[in-house]
Amino acid sequence: LNEAKEQQPNYSPAHYIAAYLAQDLNKSKEAILGPDLSDRRNLINQLLHSEAIQKAITQESVHKKISMFEAENRAKSYLNEITSDFSYSTLRFAALSLQKLWTQLYDGIEVHNFDTVRELAKDYEIVYTPCHRSHIDYLLLSYVIFNRGLMVPHIAAGINLNLPVVGNILRGAGAYFIRRSFNGNMLYTAVFKEYVHSLLSRNSPIEYFIEGGRSRTGLLLPPKKGMLSMTIHSHLRGATKPIAFIPTYFGYEKLFEGSSYIHELNGKPKEAESVWGLLSSVRKIEKVFGLVHVNFGDPIYLDDILRQNDAQGLTLNIDDDLPKSVIQSVNHTAQAILENINKAAVINPIALLSLLLLKAPEHRVEQNALIQELDDYRQLLKLSPYDSRMMMTELSGRAIIDYALKLKQIEQHQVEDTCFIQVSDKQKGLLNYFSNNILHSFALPALVATALSHGDTQVSAIHNYVTQLYPFFKEELFLKWQANELEAAIEQILHAFSVLNWIKQNDDVIELQQPRSLQALADIMASSLTNLGLMAEILSKFAHTESLGLSKLEKLTKIGLKNMLASGDLANSSYFDKSTVKTFSQTLKSLNLAQVQGGSIQLKQADALDVLKKPHPQAQQALNQATTFSEKVLKDFELIKA
Repeated sequence: LNEAKEQQPNYSPAHYIAAYLAQDLNKSKEAILGPDLSDRRNLINQLLHSEAIQKAITQESVHKKISMFEAENRAKSYLNEITSDFSYSTLRFAALSLQKLWTQLYDGIEVHNFDTVRELAKDYEIVYTPCHRSHIDYLLLSYVIFNRGLMVPHIAAGINLNLPVVGNILRGAGAYFIRRSFNGNMLYTAVFKEYVHSLLSRNSPIEYFIEGGRSRTGLLLPPKKGMLSMTIHSHLRGATKPIAFIPTYFGYEKLFEGSSYIHELNGKPKEAESVWGLLSSVRKIEKVFGLVHVNFGDPIYLDDILRQNDAQGLTLNIDDDLPKSVIQSVNHTAQAILENINKAAVINPIALLSLLLLKAPEHRVEQNALIQELDDYRQLLKLSPYDSRMMMTELSGRAIIDYALKLKQIEQHQVEDTCFIQVSDKQKGLLNYFSNNILHSFALPALVATALSHGDTQVSAIHNYVTQLYPFFKEELFLKWQANELEAAIEQILHAFSVLNWIKQNDDVIELQQPRSLQALADIMASSLTNLGLMAEILSKFAHTESLGLSKLEKLTKIGLKNMLASGDLANSSYFDKSTVKTFSQTLKSLNLAQVQGGSIQLKQADALDVLKKPHPQAQQALNQATTFSEKVLKDFELIKA
């Protein structure tokens, strides 16, 4: 009432209050029902005659030497291929069908921190940016949002899902289709960008997977920034609302696509992503899938990032290239999204159990010892949580084992009077996937434990060791801490170790109380440290006087890993591919330790990577032997003259 008198002193307060309530009602209506949607045919015609697409049609006609009529038909066919056909009746039908599906397959869907989204929906353009674990992700997020009374997003779906019948259902539920690659097709690019701009201009919530495709390893993939760039470009062309990105974490205890993931990691060709493939997987896998967790992470506000990169207030046209400040904003946003997805991790029983079993010899642990270890690791994360958004199972160690046996994810064996829990060969790959989901949560404690296990018993030495290694893991695992936050984080971890009676700390000196527990924790990061050590050894030998191709580095490292497995210096194979090499090389470049150019890398000084080869003399010897390649290998890789 007082505000009404101040704002409109010459009018009755009732007029101001009525207008305010009407505006608030419209905001609530838009958040729940979405903006007014033109029917699909009218929308396509409007976009086809937009200035941006008409300009692109003219350029297509000139450059491809075709008629304007033919160029316009191409643009129209692209719009028909891309555009969703949103239908409330399809949504209601899908919601009822999915409710039945979830009831049959899952013990429940646990949703965390959705209130954050609800609070933002009125005043922000919402862009959901979840991780991508399964085809179920598409359905699950829309179901969760719809079931909680907000408008479901328009979802960027791969063109491979545009199947007969299925494609129409997905369109009706808000999917719009995107090609894997634009291949320099300027007309398609202009049409797609204009369609995305139309969604954002009408304040339609949208969704896309920041990783692009599904992760086959359980680790977050490096970001694909195309959709993100288009979103920010569109915002700078003229926005009606500020943008809030909503990082979202999916935590599964069993996957539909599990068997196909295992085949791909074993070297078989990638199966085409399709809903038919998903349905086939459902028939093959026993229908006991446990719980599913959906955790909404801390929002990322685009205006804040634009301000930090001096890009706020810029205005762009559709054909403008992104200036440096906006490119920095895109990179900053992508990194923040992935870090916030990891902050929202759910430590579910299967992931935690997998993490502990897979680092054990022969993937087998005596049951009582495993129960104690499970309880210790739960306590460790309570004392030193990765983030306040992280969720953790409340089950005790014994209950976790019983739960995993119920889901048939582990096996129980009796040897005389001793009961052992172990991973079957059939489940090893899938459990490795689930352990990787939460690997980042234990990465820093494991690095601290590694330093202690290698004999660093002074706090200052531990800080020095972890600080030098941390940049490599920050990039690979999208860890949240900045360099100036490491000291406090390490102190918190050391305090947790003290509470667990693993160490005894006297000022700057640490005395180990349970070295076996510390070594077991350190083993979590052993595979990643081996990867780094091998790459460092290869670069020190072959890239300190001249450059080495990144593809050669990848292949040589794989040979080194095979050599270590054959010699018994490596107990378990570790995941390694070109993305590992790419992240490693980018980190070296950012630390000014190497020159990376044209797909090749060269160290700036031969001893630049000694910290990565440090662990202990025995490990150093193993790295040296594994990278002492045969003459044939050296000739094949042109490292010596034939």
